[in-house]
Parts: sequence; structure tokens; C-alpha cells
Amino acid sequence: MPGGSDEVWGLCAVDGEKTVGCIVGYPYRRSGVLLIGYVAARPGQRSRGIGGLLLDEARRRWYGKPGLTLVVAEIDDPRCHPPRGEIDAERRVAFSARQGMQMVIGPYFQPRLKGAGKKRVYGLFLAVLDDSSGAASPGQSVSARQLAAFLLEYFTTSEECGDWPQDQEGRWLLDWYRSRELVGLQPIDRYSEAEIPQVPGRPAR
Repeated sequence: MPGGSDEVWGLCAVDGEKTVGCIVGYPYRRSGVLLIGYVAARPGQRSRGIGGLLLDEARRRWYGKPGLTLVVAEIDDPRCHPPRGEIDAERRVAFSARQGMQMVIGPYFQPRLKGAGKKRVYGLFLAVLDDSSGAASPGQSVSARQLAAFLLEYFTTSEECGDWPQDQEGRWLLDWYRSRELVGLQPIDRYSEAEIPQVPGRPAR
């Protein structure tokens, strides 16, 4: 399944008998991290607050589940991903900012996911979600060791396979987080000011 988690959690928003939105999460229990896979609203139902309602309900139901202490999402960096049809990274950042997400000031790329022709995706950053009550606010930093454990779990259970990291990029990514205790956080709407370390040999944009 996408991302390789042994579980998939989901919530749907309905209007009468019609599903108008959904949110999907993947718990990685060894590292204690929940990855929000996606939040989506049906075309014609967007900009009506459905995504925010789903995320609030996910916070209420999922945050703080036994063994899960950190909630993250993968966000396209608008500097690397221009709008394509209805896919608009800038709008996703704006939505994430309204939800109080903070971006991780550390390198990231998405692993090859299971499925024919899947490749790594670059030009992303991780964002951290608090529990909205303030009880689990991430503050100004997050544990680098926990993120390293998440990356190891996420990548080894994806199409990257269980002997990850096999290549220079993978080793560099994992070692970057393992070499420090904490990684800084920054409000996601200030992404243009962020200086995120880049994968060696890949352009910054």
C-alpha cells in the first residue's frame, strides 16, 4: 500500500449520501510518527472548509494515539512545483498555514512508492502538525532522531525496500538527521525564507 505502513486510517466528510472529502493517514508505529497521506475535497466542494473540518477531526481522533507522538505531512515546495491544472502547491501551503503547520528546516524527498513506474519525488518538505489544543505543540524544533527513525521506517517499507539506504542520496538524507539532536521548525507560510539543505548533486530549484 502507498508508503508501506501496515495500516491505513481514513475519515470521510459526507453531505447526505454523497462523499465530499476525505483524509488518509499512515501510522508508522516503530518511529511513533503518523504521516498524513492526503486531504482531498471533491471538485466543486473546495474552499468550503471541508479540508479544515477533516483535519480537525483527524486531530481529535488520531493525535496522541498510543505510541504516536508526531504528525507530519509531505508538502510540495511551490518554488519547485508550479501549478498544474487543479494541483496548486501555493494553495496547499496556504491551507497548511491556516491549520498551524510548521515546516521542518531539513532535507526531504519522497521515496519510490509501490506501483509501476513510481520514482522518488524531490522539491518537497515535511510539515509538522500540532494537536490544535496546544498540548502537543511542536514549539521551535522537533527531534531529529525521531525523524531519522521515521525516514528509515518509511523508506524501507516502500519500493525502496528493506536494505535502504542503498545509494549516496539515501545515506546522505538519513545521516543528516542522525547527526543532530534537533531540527528547527518555521511557519509554513514563510517557506520562501527557508534555506533547506539540498540533496548533493541536485539543483536547489
